[in-house]
Amino acid sequence: MASKLSLFLAEFRRRKVGRVAVVYVLVGLGAIEAVDIIGSRLLFPEWSIQFVIVLVLIGFPIALVLAWALEVTPEGIQRTPDLSPEQLAAQTPVRWSRSSWVLSGVGFVVVLAAGYFGFFRGGDGVVEDVREHRLAVLPPENQTGDPSLDVLANAAASWITDGLARADLALVVPSTDVLAASRAVASEGGGPSAILSSWPQETGATIAIRGSFFTSGDSIQFRQRIVDRSGTVLATVDPVSVPGDGPASGLNALQLKVVGAVADILAPGSEISVSLGGRSPPDLEAHQAFLEAVVVFNNQGSARSIPYLLRALELDPDYEAPYMYLGWAYSNTGRYALADSVCQVLESRDFELVEWQRLVAQMNCQGTHGELPARLQTARRLVEHGGNWNYLLGLAAMDLNRPQEAVEAFARYDPHLSRAARDWADRNFNQWARAYHMLGDYEGELDVVREGRELFPGGLTTREMEGLIGLGRFEGAEELVDSLLSELSPGQRPTTILNSAALEFDAHGNPEGAKARWEQALDWIRSRSPEERSSFASRRGQAIYLLYLGRDTEAQPYLEAMAEENPNDMVVVALLGTLAARQGRADEAESISEALRVWDEGYLLGTNTLYRAGIAAALGDVEGAVALLGQAMEEGWRFGTGGAPTHADPFFKPLRGHAAFEDFMRPKG
Repeated sequence: MASKLSLFLAEFRRRKVGRVAVVYVLVGLGAIEAVDIIGSRLLFPEWSIQFVIVLVLIGFPIALVLAWALEVTPEGIQRTPDLSPEQLAAQTPVRWSRSSWVLSGVGFVVVLAAGYFGFFRGGDGVVEDVREHRLAVLPPENQTGDPSLDVLANAAASWITDGLARADLALVVPSTDVLAASRAVASEGGGPSAILSSWPQETGATIAIRGSFFTSGDSIQFRQRIVDRSGTVLATVDPVSVPGDGPASGLNALQLKVVGAVADILAPGSEISVSLGGRSPPDLEAHQAFLEAVVVFNNQGSARSIPYLLRALELDPDYEAPYMYLGWAYSNTGRYALADSVCQVLESRDFELVEWQRLVAQMNCQGTHGELPARLQTARRLVEHGGNWNYLLGLAAMDLNRPQEAVEAFARYDPHLSRAARDWADRNFNQWARAYHMLGDYEGELDVVREGRELFPGGLTTREMEGLIGLGRFEGAEELVDSLLSELSPGQRPTTILNSAALEFDAHGNPEGAKARWEQALDWIRSRSPEERSSFASRRGQAIYLLYLGRDTEAQPYLEAMAEENPNDMVVVALLGTLAARQGRADEAESISEALRVWDEGYLLGTNTLYRAGIAAALGDVEGAVALLGQAMEEGWRFGTGGAPTHADPFFKPLRGHAAFEDFMRPKG
């Protein structure tokens, strides 16, 4: 006699309940997926997917009961006849057939799949691997019909971005990067739909917050959605209304709503709070000026962004972000006193910058104070925090003669990550090639140049020239120099190209090639108009080239006249010290070196000590010169990006070949 369990399983099989369960689960999952995909594109309300899931779950036990009670026959749907235990036992095999085991296995797999889709991937939009996600907030579409409120779209996106960055739910694309991407798409002829569809490629984000705002009575209402790269809606944010006559005042509520909705997706069940700390959104016009400043900063350079940043702070002195960029711009342009004044403002007012802004501001301030080891540590933390900051890490490493670390950092920079990354990619490739040059790996330098030129045709040719010279390919380098000179635009000065080539020729065993290029640079300066030729900068340039060429007697009148005209020009004073040392006037050279030691000027960052090292080298004091070079670095002089001394600086030529100097120049990491 079969056991009760065997009889039940036989009845279960005879009534085809298992098959109905498998088919129902598959069809139900298909329906959920279909509504999820189609609904996200037809903008079904968020509850529609939840409604379908509930229907599927409710229908499952009903389907099993109906499968047990009814069967489909040629005569139609009929009640399944009952069998006695003896009749059922006669149909029950002692052992299950292979097909029974297969059916049971399929059913088990389907149940697991249903559990996965229902609980791990289901309609709540849970996303795993939070730190691998990048969030981008797209400016909501202005549907008010009032173009003057376009600035509100950017301000809302920026304020939401700020809140997400503070909540630290995932990596967040800066709002300035999103704006740069939108403008780039628009400049290429793309309309609003192109911008909305291209955000994954243009920002590198995996999740976006997008939406619109429109007028509703005396208010402005925001409607936001959270979507993934495929366009699937992960969540719909509850509508938020802000005052029509002061919309910026309502952006805090919008920020909290969106951050809460993102938290429900990325960190369900956790308590996420955004500390506003009494902060309020910036003035709308100030924010617009700031966005303009960052676009200029990324594309046209630090100097041109400064007026926009000052304008933003004039409109809203309590706006934190422009201070960070202003300090960065001042530092990049060598205006360290002004950069330090920004550092003091940031410190005294205790601004609550988001983490990446705080770290960048800290790097700026450390560089302004000559704290290069601390600056490198901050750059490392910035990269660990997340984002595409390896360019800044590479620069910080080069400044401490760590070109290998710089090479590795530049290699991690992803120029394809976002539009903003592409804006900086040419600079990354340029410094990446320079780091290889510092290592003496000229083949590696040329490989980077070739890779960079695929993205920037016609760029990096100066680095290519340096790589060729390093490998001793002087003829090819000469041809490249001539090609570069022939392609100069009207008004461009050729002296930078000529001097760069001459320095490398001189350092790599081609003194005649160096001499020819310095002579060419000197001739070009002397061919200018009398007014231009007699300017202070022009005369100083001529004196330097004459010293490079060893024509000290010709250089001396230029330097003495300029020293009398401007006794506070430290470069001229240092050159006079080097000239005195070369001519055997050691006491005068030492006196000038002492004057440089006590030079009364702020934010020298080791440059006066660097010039003293040049005088010591001219005096033949190798140990003293190397010691001063080390002191200059301790005081903030930047080895990799601060100019001389490189392996090619003529003023340190007397030190070449000496063990102490070669050890100083040897890469440290």
